[in-house]
Amino acid sequence: MNELTPPSTHDLLKDLDVLVFSSVKSKEFDHFSTYKEKKIEVCFQLSNLYRLLTAESYQSFSKDKENFDKLSQKEKQKQLKEWSKKAKPFCKKADAKFKGRFRSSLVFYRDILIHSKKYYKIEDFNAIIDFIVQEKLLVPTIDPLPKIDMNEVDSYALQAFEQGPLNFKK
Repeated sequence: MNELTPPSTHDLLKDLDVLVFSSVKSKEFDHFSTYKEKKIEVCFQLSNLYRLLTAESYQSFSKDKENFDKLSQKEKQKQLKEWSKKAKPFCKKADAKFKGRFRSSLVFYRDILIHSKKYYKIEDFNAIIDFIVQEKLLVPTIDPLPKIDMNEVDSYALQAFEQGPLNFKK
C-alpha cells in the first residue's frame, strides 16, 4: 500500500472554501491600512469539513470541488442542496456537541430567521477534527486525517487579502 501525502495547508484551505475576513484593529478607519494593521479571521463551514472527512481521499475531494466550480449556477444550486441534505444531520449533531467547547463560531444570516450559515475559526480546525473522532460523531473515511499548519494560514490569508476575493485562484 502506498502512503498518500497529505495536502498542503494552502490547498486544503482553498478546497474547503474558507472565508477570509479582515477588520481594522484601530478605531480610526483607514481604507489604506496595510495587512499588518488589520485583524484577519479565516473561517470554514462544518458542511465542507463533513464532505472532506467522508471523501475517499483528499484527491477525490479536491476533484469534486474542481468539478463543482465548472458547473452552471443552476447545477451548483442543485449540487449544494444535495450536499447540504447529506451533511445536515451531522452538522446539527456536531454543533450541539460543540456548544461550550468551540466558541469561535460566527453566524451569518442570509434571510431573516430562515437561512443561517455558521462558520468556525480555522484555529479550531485540528481540535474539531480530533473532537469529532474522539466523540465518534463521524467515522472519517479519509486517510490520513487532514491537518492545518497554523503557520501557513497567515500566508494564505495575506495572499487572499492582497488578491481580493474575485481574483483568488491558485
